[in-house]
Amino acid sequence: MRCKENPNREAFKRQKLPSSTTERVSVGHSPTISKFDQNASRMKLVKIFVKSELPFQFVEDEDSYDFVWSLQPRFKVPSHTTLRCEMWELYEKEKTKFKNFLSKHCGRVFLTTNTWTSIQNLSYMILTTYFIGNDWKLHKKILTFSQRTCHSEELIAKHVEACLNNWELKRVLSVTMDIATTNDVRVQYLKRRMLSWKFLVLKGEYVYMCCCAHI
Repeated sequence: MRCKENPNREAFKRQKLPSSTTERVSVGHSPTISKFDQNASRMKLVKIFVKSELPFQFVEDEDSYDFVWSLQPRFKVPSHTTLRCEMWELYEKEKTKFKNFLSKHCGRVFLTTNTWTSIQNLSYMILTTYFIGNDWKLHKKILTFSQRTCHSEELIAKHVEACLNNWELKRVLSVTMDIATTNDVRVQYLKRRMLSWKFLVLKGEYVYMCCCAHI
């Protein structure tokens, strides 16, 4: 009876009782079933498409319709156009939440930026931020992922600056990039702009960090 895994122990019975009772009540009595909410269900559907990276057209697939209606006939499946719009609305809401989080739980940020060309010969750029929050945990967030239509290093630097302004990020500690001579123009422009914000450490002497993996 001292064994914690013994199913006859009273403590074990008390731990098991709530879950088994809830299961019986949920299955046997409809009042405990949560009320159907069209907006809440549609938002869950949007999150599935975001996290699983599903194509928008998948929502209009006939088998998808049949599956959803088998679970909840009252659910109105959105079109792929509506799904795309609601995905953007979700992004704006999450962006606002993250801005508030940064303003309250973030001191200084580290930035990494990288550019590459796809097999379709299209250029892309990503800007990522890392920071230690008030919870003393390392956070990593992608600020922007966009197609690069210009090849001027100064214009790319201006794009990074605009992104930082958009996110209201001024307290930058360092920026990590590939060790390439083409990055010199980008670094010098960003350094001048960040110096004007008056938040750089040691006058920006170590603001540019070379990527160790690239070295």
